Amino acid sequence: MKRLVRSRVRSLTEPQRTGRARLDVTVSRELAVTGAPGTAVTRVARLVLRSEGVRRATVSITLVSDATIRRLNARYLGHRRPTDVIAFALPTPDGAIAGDVYIAPGVAARAAIEHAIPLREEVLRLVVHAVLHLLGYDHPAGPSRTRSVMWRRQEALLARALAEGAA
Repeated sequence: MKRLVRSRVRSLTEPQRTGRARLDVTVSRELAVTGAPGTAVTRVARLVLRSEGVRRATVSITLVSDATIRRLNARYLGHRRPTDVIAFALPTPDGAIAGDVYIAPGVAARAAIEHAIPLREEVLRLVVHAVLHLLGYDHPAGPSRTRSVMWRRQEALLARALAEGAA
């Protein structure tokens, strides 16, 4: 995104290549965003990719302020409010998975309080959610979203990540 200038973003993790698979996941954050679990975000994103059988992926995850996510939501999705996560799948000529993900920890913090869960768990849920969107999963709007195939897969992967200590 052109609005997120590199000088305003600090990298938290570096890409990883393992064996023949190439799962490049980078996590960065706006300087105004503090306390975000960068290493856990990377591990959970890779767990989702591996669990879904992905061998080649380049995923960029940026943790942003409420103001930034509100601007992105208005510009690209036509909504005038902040949201917790936005995922953009990017086409690649070789069929590899590529995408940009934007997560707003401030919005996630309010949801965590509302649902009485740790902020870390909610942020990692958003990571799983976003990566599944990049892989083509989708869900209906409204209350039925929590009964969708995507939601069930998301919760299973999050539970696995938490149990395995990936988070």
